[in-house]
Amino acid sequence: IKVTYNKNGTIKSKYIGVFDGGLPQGKGTLYTYDKNGKLLSKHVGKFYEGKPVGYGTYYAYDNNGKLKSKTYGYFDNGIVNGKATITNYYPNGKIMSIYKGRVKNGKPHGEGKLTAYHENGKKKEEYSGTFKNGKFHGEGTLAKYDKDGNKTEEYTGNFIRGEYHGEGKYYTYYKNGKIKSKYEGAFKKGKKHGDGKYYEYDKNGILRYAYVGTYEKGKKHGHGSEFKYNAKGALVSKYLGEFNHDEKTGEGVMFVYNDSGKLIHKYIGSFLKGKFHGDGTLFSYTKDGKLKSKYAGLFRNGKKHGIGAMFVYNNEGKIASKFMALFSNGMVKRVKQLQEGDGDIYQGEWKDGKKHGYGIYT
Repeated sequence: IKVTYNKNGTIKSKYIGVFDGGLPQGKGTLYTYDKNGKLLSKHVGKFYEGKPVGYGTYYAYDNNGKLKSKTYGYFDNGIVNGKATITNYYPNGKIMSIYKGRVKNGKPHGEGKLTAYHENGKKKEEYSGTFKNGKFHGEGTLAKYDKDGNKTEEYTGNFIRGEYHGEGKYYTYYKNGKIKSKYEGAFKKGKKHGDGKYYEYDKNGILRYAYVGTYEKGKKHGHGSEFKYNAKGALVSKYLGEFNHDEKTGEGVMFVYNDSGKLIHKYIGSFLKGKFHGDGTLFSYTKDGKLKSKYAGLFRNGKKHGIGAMFVYNNEGKIASKFMALFSNGMVKRVKQLQEGDGDIYQGEWKDGKKHGYGIYT
């Protein structure tokens, strides 16, 4: 047994085992303490010239003397390298995490598996793949769980310094185990970035939303296609066009369908924050899919606003009436000329979209 002391007289270290030339050499146990004499660490294994070598177990303790971590593996000149098992603990003594795999300079490095736990003992997250300097790096799979042990999300793909980076697949889950959302595509620094496909499902597993296009810093940005579905899985709307930080902004085409899957509206033109805005053409259809009306002109905040031309069609698909007018918030304010039927023409005043006041009907 060999004991060393601090200048203040408190114990600094204690070694019990085999010596050679006054140094630990062979099997033994080494304890180290802080300046106040509290236990800091314990190493059980083999020693060479005073340093741990070969297979051994290293224990680290917190300021209250409780076990903080335990490392079993192969030690080289006092540092663990190669295969190892590292276990971390909560202050209450329950396991916080367990790592099994390759280690370099005391940190996970290479192939390995890390499992973390909630304080109630339920699994918190699990990673299987490659590490670099203690962080997820390279190909791997990371799954996360809630305090009840239900899987909430899972990522499979490439990591760089602990973040999703490169090609990958990311899933989220409901408590019943069914998929809530799915993303397949490119990541950058933990966020969707580049080309990708994103899908959302309800608790019954029915697809409710889909997006195929480009992302920037986690948001839809650039060209993309967005699809929305009802509770029965039928397509409700479809947008093909430009996005700006998750908003439909720029040029695009919007299709809107009824519960029977029939097209009821189609818009081609400019968008601003998800609404028709600027130049555009809006087509409306009957329940039977026949063209009912067409408006070509200006929009603002989703409503006809400014100069535009309106065309109304009969059941045979022929133009029943047409006019050029000035619109304000969706209502006709002033009509340049209205032509109906086989050539009937109205020129005059309007109010709330209807003929009102002085006018000439020919």
